Amino acid sequence: MVGWGVVVAGIAIVAVVLAITLTCLAVARSRRAVRPGTMRLDPLDDAALAAAFARIEQEDLPQRVTAMAAHLTTMVARKVPLRYVRPSARSGIARLGFADGTVVLAQSLEPASLGVLARQCWSGTVQAEAAETRDESVYLDLGWPSGRITVRVLGRDQAD
Repeated sequence: MVGWGVVVAGIAIVAVVLAITLTCLAVARSRRAVRPGTMRLDPLDDAALAAAFARIEQEDLPQRVTAMAAHLTTMVARKVPLRYVRPSARSGIARLGFADGTVVLAQSLEPASLGVLARQCWSGTVQAEAAETRDESVYLDLGWPSGRITVRVLGRDQAD
């Protein structure tokens, strides 16, 4: 027969093991990495980051505009046709895909002009006719036999 001393010692050992296990779990939980999307920035940090990103964007804006204008000018010289007009994530902005694989994000200058462009692209040939830089932006003229539309090119996008 087992004595009470052995039973009490067994219960004490189980209690110590349980306490150590719970302590280890609590420490592990406190050291766990923050899940993506749950981290919140202090409003002051958020404003500082936004200002830093805006400053960086303005620093290389002339180079990006020059590079985009050069690429589009080459497309105009080669008479590259427009192959598709697809919506983007933002309203009023479309993805324009050209036959050479170039995809750009473009904004219409007039209401509904992207819809007209999409319809014309589907039913006929649309070509890049001219590219120009003004007001730190690149504008692209797209034309077909019976019309012409100018869009503001916001930047390049990846092909599907």
